Amino acid sequence: MKICHFNFFRYNSIMKIFKYLILICCFIFLTSCIKNNATTQNILDGKITIFYGSTCPHCKIVTDYIIENKLMEKLPIQELEVYENKDNQKILQKVATECKLDQNNIGVPLLYENGQCLIGDQPIIDYLKTK
Repeated sequence: MKICHFNFFRYNSIMKIFKYLILICCFIFLTSCIKNNATTQNILDGKITIFYGSTCPHCKIVTDYIIENKLMEKLPIQELEVYENKDNQKILQKVATECKLDQNNIGVPLLYENGQCLIGDQPIIDYLKTK
């Protein structure tokens, strides 16, 4: 008669390893979330950020205004293209969330500065005139 013996020591060792793997994965995930958030803030801090699309006609109006008035030389303006750049799309989504914008109706051009969002060419140009 054969008897199957369950090796509790081996089972416990495997469970310990499994628990440690889960803890390590959770740590890596949380660390990457914190890093992404910090990176987004570093990109946006102290700058006027204009999100635009490469083929957006309203975005071109804003860009032309910035160029004609040499605002890049006078103000800390950065432009982030969102039609082709997935990283910039993620940043735009975070900005839209911060500004409490509906995620389904985010449009460009969008200006972001210090927690404030403006959408549309004329509101952005009017805002830049005050700077």
